[in-house]
Amino acid sequence: MEVLLSEFNAYLNDYNDTAEIQALKTEMIKSAQSLVEKHLGYTLGEAATEETYTWVNKTSFAIMLPKPCEITTIKINGDTVTNYLTHGLWYIKDKDNLYRDYQNAEIAITGYWNLQPTPDIVKIVILKIASLMYMETNKRIGVSGVQLPDGMGHQYISYTNYNKHLQALNPYRAPWRYEIGKTIGAVATDITFTDALQVGGIPATTSTSGIILEFDENPATLTIDNIKVTGATKGTLSGSGTIRNLSISDITVADGESVSIAISDPTGYTITGSPKSVVVYVEPTKVEEP
Repeated sequence: MEVLLSEFNAYLNDYNDTAEIQALKTEMIKSAQSLVEKHLGYTLGEAATEETYTWVNKTSFAIMLPKPCEITTIKINGDTVTNYLTHGLWYIKDKDNLYRDYQNAEIAITGYWNLQPTPDIVKIVILKIASLMYMETNKRIGVSGVQLPDGMGHQYISYTNYNKHLQALNPYRAPWRYEIGKTIGAVATDITFTDALQVGGIPATTSTSGIILEFDENPATLTIDNIKVTGATKGTLSGSGTIRNLSISDITVADGESVSIAISDPTGYTITGSPKSVVVYVEPTKVEEP
């Protein structure tokens, strides 16, 4: 327990040391700490262990870092960054010492996530909640800011809303209350790579100049770097929404054979239906007559 029984007795100014009362008080402390841990999203008092959080960032020009944490490494889309400032949010500069728009970027932060030692404010909240629980036992009702109209008869009020005390711990919460070491934040959107069609090619006449990529939803963060082409050289990626146009050149397969289009997961999305084979056409090599 983060709060000792002696500390609880001093807080209550109640030093009843019978075995029954001590057991009751101990149970109240444990229950209060359990509520605090549920609110924080991690277990208090664990040994400091280096862990990694990964998530898709949903703010622009700032990273909402997990708290509490002692940062070891920060990576944005796989690149390590070293320059960052914090003002509630963390503002991270890139290798050129410039701020960038990190919305939808994949963030990976390695550090120590446990509170060592436990801050006094956490202990105070445990004491407050445990004391309220203790007051509510044996019909000792804790009332806060409640005035009953006259003539309403016999009233029993149980003050079991501890949120106003837990809110004081918000700066120490793990984001979204996910378990340490797990992927946190926005869940990736599932998108299906539904079809791929060649354009510009005519069998045994004209070479294919591009591939139309079709999706069931808009992969907003898709870039040319997410696409791998086997059997040709990829060029540029254009288009928007559910249809994108990929230019290709230098086809190495024979006329009427297939190239492969594989798409890796863009930031914030999970792609299924990849890779796809696409039949392409190649202009015949002109043979000069002697």
